[in-house]
Amino acid sequence: MNSYKEVSDEPVGFIPVVYPNEMIDLIDALKALQIEFPLFYDTENKFLEINKMEKTLARNRTFLLDAHNKIIVVGEPLALNKLWKLYKNTLKKARQ
Repeated sequence: MNSYKEVSDEPVGFIPVVYPNEMIDLIDALKALQIEFPLFYDTENKFLEINKMEKTLARNRTFLLDAHNKIIVVGEPLALNKLWKLYKNTLKKARQ
């Protein structure tokens, strides 16, 4: 399984923005996933509204931003090896 820990030496920050229907769902997920980085709990679901992403498939709500906050890669990398390699290669190129 792919893991964000694979890029822990990269100058990259991961900030999940979450808006679960029930707070207990979030608590259960955090316990199960043992997330070791901060997350932003969007209590009013404003992130999707502001970025006009309400109708975007959840798997495409994961993206990599460049130093200027421009989206450069879109898609959930942890479930797809090909996309995970693209994320890692993009990060590697950014360091050079």
